[in-house]
Amino acid sequence: MPKLRNSQTKSPLPKEKSPNSSNCPQRRETHQKVHHVKKRITCEQCKKSFTQKKQFDEHLKTHAAEKLYSCDQCEKSFSRKIDLHQHLQVHSDERFFPCDQCDKSFKQKGKLQEHMKVHRDERPHSCDQCGKSFKMVGNLNMHMKIHSGERPYSCDQCGKSFPLKGTLTKHMNTHKEEKSFSCDQCGKCFKDKSYLQKHMIIHTGEKPYSCDLCGMCFSMKSKLRIHMRVHTEEKPFSCDQCGKSFKAKSYLQKHVKIHSTEKPHSCDQCGKTFLLKANLQLHLKLHSEEKPFSCKQCGKSFKLGMYLQEHMKVHSEVRPYVCDQCEKSYKTKSKLNIHLRMHAEKKPFSCDQCGKEFLLIEYLKQHMTVHSKVTPHKCPTCGKCFRLLDNFKRHQERHTGVKNHMCFDCGKTFYKSSELIKHQRVHTGEKPFKCSHCDKRFSHTGNLRNHERVHTGERPHTCDQCGKSFQQKRILNDHMNIHTGATPYSCDQCDKSFSHLTALYSHRQIHSKETFNCEHCSKTCPSAGLLKKHMKVHTSEKPFACTVCEKRFKSKAGFEDHLKIHAGVKSYACIKCERIFRKMSHLRRHQLVHTGEKPYLCVPCGRKFTQSGSLRTHAKICPKSKSVA
Repeated sequence: MPKLRNSQTKSPLPKEKSPNSSNCPQRRETHQKVHHVKKRITCEQCKKSFTQKKQFDEHLKTHAAEKLYSCDQCEKSFSRKIDLHQHLQVHSDERFFPCDQCDKSFKQKGKLQEHMKVHRDERPHSCDQCGKSFKMVGNLNMHMKIHSGERPYSCDQCGKSFPLKGTLTKHMNTHKEEKSFSCDQCGKCFKDKSYLQKHMIIHTGEKPYSCDLCGMCFSMKSKLRIHMRVHTEEKPFSCDQCGKSFKAKSYLQKHVKIHSTEKPHSCDQCGKTFLLKANLQLHLKLHSEEKPFSCKQCGKSFKLGMYLQEHMKVHSEVRPYVCDQCEKSYKTKSKLNIHLRMHAEKKPFSCDQCGKEFLLIEYLKQHMTVHSKVTPHKCPTCGKCFRLLDNFKRHQERHTGVKNHMCFDCGKTFYKSSELIKHQRVHTGEKPFKCSHCDKRFSHTGNLRNHERVHTGERPHTCDQCGKSFQQKRILNDHMNIHTGATPYSCDQCDKSFSHLTALYSHRQIHSKETFNCEHCSKTCPSAGLLKKHMKVHTSEKPFACTVCEKRFKSKAGFEDHLKIHAGVKSYACIKCERIFRKMSHLRRHQLVHTGEKPYLCVPCGRKFTQSGSLRTHAKICPKSKSVA
């Protein structure tokens, strides 16, 4: 008879497998049922599911049995004493089961065992419908409700239903007015403790979850998981109405509302309605004058923090978004997307009144005001009307605003501190904005933007009457005066008025006694700009080069006219004989043939000419001109 061994006796023989081991056929068969989730028995009363009928029958007794054991802290009752003891751990702050890998601790041993699977990459439980795998069978069961559409937990206040009891519990907090969880750093209150924990990351700045592929860090694991789909190009959430796919469920939920005509969230100030409550909250800030987010580098203020974050990229030299067609780089993804449309010649936004197409929805909205004669914003002080609210607000500042911000160098005052900061660059000579195509720098972003269009050829402002495009809106506005006949720019020394501001500046030089002399040939010019142009005659400077034939030009206007020769563009047509010209000046000269007008007069002999060149040639041979001399 063999001798019995106790736990302290060492045996040289291999240890025999216990009947509880998976090698036992009966135990193995029972255990394998855990992985076959198709044949689960669900309790109709609490929706809990089981793999074995024996467990299910035992569970039913908990509903039938009298609940004699009550919790003295929350009045919840249980049919078994062991269940009460387990429940009491919820109210206790003691955590007896610590994780030896991450210092996290748990009140129950079962919770610790579930948590340990997080540290292992093993995901043994797979969904047979979409192939997604999970570490715990409970997570798989919850996931299966997405496919089945089962939502057994309903809110008794609004009727909304949920697949999980925990989600319903969180939802019930939305009906409570009380926000009992407050942040001790900023005082913000939350209805749920988990929302407060997420909020606290804002103050700590902690981003513990990093992407192994690109190194980007995130404050939450869920955000990292969504980010990983950028690399895998996985879009598991599809719209059943249009088929569009999304990386995150929240993106799909927002998208689905597009198909609905209902816009339940309305602004109580202007009546505008929105699909999403978040969009309404952003819109309400437009009615507020407050701009609490200021840029420390240029002083520009913003109503939203995300606008400031986007703006800060202007000051950064990093341009991570590169065009794969021309290798041009951008600081924001949205700018790259706009640029890519230029390669595709795609203009997705079209006007429903005239059919004109635009690259950006902002350009379309701006264009739509041309068709609308409505000017709803009227200034109560001077009666001037405006189509756009922003323009109206800027105008009102001229009447009601106080210029509290003074420049100590020249004494000039401004309405806003941001305007003063911009102005001070005139004195300091600071030019923080550098062109990405050349080394030229600018003191204002607007000037940089206008300059970069010289390189890109972009002309976003188009005349809806003749189709001519311009790089700046101001030039378009001046151009529109040609069609309307308006001459809003008047000289304060004589009664002459002009359609263009530049024409007024040139005219003012007539009244000015100041002249600008060329040091090479003693020619006098009425303005510094004209002298600068004249100097190129002596320096032979030709900064504008044609990439087609390598011909160079002194002026930008001459360069642009030359490009039309290669393009075969003839934009200006004579309405009398339909002859087409590349330059407006050539058309005007030609029109004198039809009108018979001879504006150039030889004073000594009284003879008239259609062209100034003809007058100059005549002056050399005119006998009376010589006698006067």
